[in-house]
Amino acid sequence: MERGLTIQIRDHDPMTILNLSGHLFQLEVYKLKTQVKDSLKASRRYIILSLSQTEFVDSAGLGMMGMLREQCDDFKATLAIILPQHRAVRATLTKSQIDQIIPCYENLETAIEDFSRKYGLTDPRSEIESRCTTDPAGVETMIEKLGENLAARLEAIERRLLDIESHLKPNAGRSSNRDAA
Repeated sequence: MERGLTIQIRDHDPMTILNLSGHLFQLEVYKLKTQVKDSLKASRRYIILSLSQTEFVDSAGLGMMGMLREQCDDFKATLAIILPQHRAVRATLTKSQIDQIIPCYENLETAIEDFSRKYGLTDPRSEIESRCTTDPAGVETMIEKLGENLAARLEAIERRLLDIESHLKPNAGRSSNRDAA
């Protein structure tokens, strides 16, 4: 029995880290697409897909990564991959030459360091530590940013629910019309 895909999201303005675990296959790629789309809508311009805990990727998963790269390009965002620990999945990614279109890293620390150097970003972890110890007002600013981030994520969830509702309502109307006939 195939195991589904689990995605844990870690937002570090302006970066989003998506930790994927399980199986990235045809029936699960929509989850990844939705999360990246929501991150882009929330103005995240640096998205890291951590595949370190991914146990399986099929051609649909590989294709989705290519599509996500194009979507990120449309938003002027950068997409990167943390390589999986699982040897078979790593071999699949190597054979597909995904690293030719999406930068790949051995671990999260290396990716964050490279992003920091290339794009002038600060390591979100060090920013939190320095603000908490040196600038109490900075903590307030960070709390405000977290509140804004939470509000943006709630808006994205509400939009998704409205989309689901709009798809369900026409179907509900058709079934009751058939029942009446």
